[in-house]
Amino acid sequence: MHAHKCWFGAIIAPLLFASVSPVLSAAEISPPVISRYIAVDNVCAWPNLTQLRDGTIIATIHNPPNHGTTEGDISCWASPDGAFWEKRGHPAPNDPQTVRMNVAAGLAKDVWSHAKVMGAHYWGSSAAAIRLIAQARARGVNVWTDQYPYNSTGGDGAAVLVPAWAIGDDAFSSARGRPKGPNMDFGYADALRRTMSDPGLATRVQKDVAHEISRRGGAENIVVFDFPDRTLVGQSLEALAKARGLTPVAMALELQFQGFRDRPGGARLRGFSVWEEDVHAIMAQPWTATSTDAGIALPEDGPDVHARFYGSYPRKLHHYALERGIITLEQAIRSSTSLPAQILGLRDRGLIREGLAADIVVFDPKNVRDTATFSEPHRHAQGIEFVLVNGKPVVDATRLTGALAGRVLVAEKARR
Repeated sequence: MHAHKCWFGAIIAPLLFASVSPVLSAAEISPPVISRYIAVDNVCAWPNLTQLRDGTIIATIHNPPNHGTTEGDISCWASPDGAFWEKRGHPAPNDPQTVRMNVAAGLAKDVWSHAKVMGAHYWGSSAAAIRLIAQARARGVNVWTDQYPYNSTGGDGAAVLVPAWAIGDDAFSSARGRPKGPNMDFGYADALRRTMSDPGLATRVQKDVAHEISRRGGAENIVVFDFPDRTLVGQSLEALAKARGLTPVAMALELQFQGFRDRPGGARLRGFSVWEEDVHAIMAQPWTATSTDAGIALPEDGPDVHARFYGSYPRKLHHYALERGIITLEQAIRSSTSLPAQILGLRDRGLIREGLAADIVVFDPKNVRDTATFSEPHRHAQGIEFVLVNGKPVVDATRLTGALAGRVLVAEKARR
């Protein structure tokens, strides 16, 4: 077995909108703190972490379906210290009516998972997931989920409809779907032409592309955001295909043939692969916390950044609570404050109460809203008047003060 270095991600959010600070790796804090976000062997995942009696940390990671496949799998990783991991194998398939990741780990009593239903062929399945979670909670399993309030995922923003094997690309590269060198020819179009010259391989490519189109929400929900021919920008794959008398699959191949030489897929595409009805259903559950599912983004990172980095919490307040009434304003605030604090075991914040940390956001309900878009993601929200971190102003009358008032947070259960 091979050991792999892992990193622990951070949960970063405005104060009252999720009283959680970045979590450092186990090697940087004593006693060690285990983040529930982890990446092993360069694969980002949302695992259920369990610590066995001998101190071994077990991570069960869901590997989602990808090109040409219909089912994902679960892999099990183990670590003595949370810093180096080795793969222990694949647990048996889940039994019906069980919480698969909890069962795979074996000992976990709490399950926390990122929640969304992605892909047109899965739309509507949130009802089944919600029913199973409700049954598990009724049996005493503490199942929690987190969600960002968008119908497009992070992976949707780097969507590549052509399978990696057909263009000689590394399917697990962190640059997947993004330019790999300014104005350099990586031979993607030529590689695809060679692949398509083999009838057997061409059939495989077409099936894989069709599957990926469905996984990204269907041709009508895949939009071009950047392409050498600017007249294509803003149009859907379906509209482009119809205008040229092509199928969506054939149009996807044309984007690679005619597109950017240094970009797998030929274009910067974004899929809108999540059905709004599923977003609503998951959001309405009392065990769903708000999240950005994001790290830190800077304007120089360019447009390949999801709008959720800047807009998740104000979007939930404005768009889903105040404007559409999917949830109440009180529910939106709880899911962004006291609920995540409860899930993470942070007992000294998440509520406005005497004796707790003064992490407070003051916002104007009439003006609060997200302004970040998928075309211009680096835009701050409006309507956030004041922000206090540990009682110190970091936003004063909508202006940043420059104060660095935060600190590393350690869950109560980790201190014991």
